[in-house]
Amino acid sequence: MDPTHVVVTSGNEVGEWARKIIEVYMTWYTFFASSNVLAMGWIFGSEIDQSVRPMLKPICILFAILNVLGAISTGVVGSSVGPQIPEFKKLIYWAAGANGFALLGFVVVWWVCYKRLSAPLPAAILARPGATININSAGNTVINN
Repeated sequence: MDPTHVVVTSGNEVGEWARKIIEVYMTWYTFFASSNVLAMGWIFGSEIDQSVRPMLKPICILFAILNVLGAISTGVVGSSVGPQIPEFKKLIYWAAGANGFALLGFVVVWWVCYKRLSAPLPAAILARPGATININSAGNTVINN
């Protein structure tokens, strides 16, 4: 093949590729945002057993990293596709900004989740069922199992 040969695509073909990229991106984004919400609901919406807490910390880190990478990908998709479709450039930039901002918001929530899982548990939570919990004269919590 001649290295000076240039493939010229029609504007229609570029528009079709841009449409497909946005379609795939929005499918991914919807799935990923839903996964974030479901995972957060499961972690924040239920009592976490002490034995499970160490296993959840890496999940928080993983989701935070994936969200940062997703925000970067969102910026790349927006800045790559926006100029290809001048009629919708403003819309694509706005959507990329909003989606990237939402993904970075998820990063903050995952960081809070990580910090909550890293904090020591109050003594009352560590007590066995049926144990009595008292506060002595020095103000310390005493658990009688």
